[in-house]
Amino acid sequence: MISVAEVFNIAKSTVNKCIKEVIIGLCELSSKFIFWPNLEEAKAVEDKFKNKGQFPGVIGCIGGLHFTIKASADQEDCYTDRKLNKSIIMQGVCTSDYIFTNVNVGFLGRVHDARVFSNCKLYKMIDTNGSNSLVYGKYHLLGDLAYANTNWLITPYKNYGSLTVRHKTFNTKLNKTRVCIEHSFGLLKGRW
Repeated sequence: MISVAEVFNIAKSTVNKCIKEVIIGLCELSSKFIFWPNLEEAKAVEDKFKNKGQFPGVIGCIGGLHFTIKASADQEDCYTDRKLNKSIIMQGVCTSDYIFTNVNVGFLGRVHDARVFSNCKLYKMIDTNGSNSLVYGKYHLLGDLAYANTNWLITPYKNYGSLTVRHKTFNTKLNKTRVCIEHSFGLLKGRW
């Protein structure tokens, strides 16, 4: 804020007010751009995923991203992630076209992806209303090993050194399809 205030020769409080107004505006517009596909749209999403990675029934890929922040000295430990950076977590679900259909931001960097997921609106809605509420009883999400495998969230087989060829092929197809969430995060970080 200090450098922006100096460049435009305005007070820091004015910059702060502008930042708040932009954030409020973005939050108000978010539902216009970030929304869950309805049943008809889900079929189109599945078809694109199937063409991309030969993995059927996918409605989205889920993952977590850490954004580095400046934490206050008295709370640094709460924000320290596994790489010893100070961060907050964004969890996202995206389509094969790198479009976010669900976003959850704000958990402290030290929180595990699985805990972020179990506390987000998406999980709570499925837990309360059943998988038919969001995945329509026939679709699923793809996630990495940070997530628990369920009937609506598929993760790779854990490799303890004894994976069969079939399991390795499954993991390769899943990861080839799931990589779109990593690309989505990369595009987001590149833009902002």
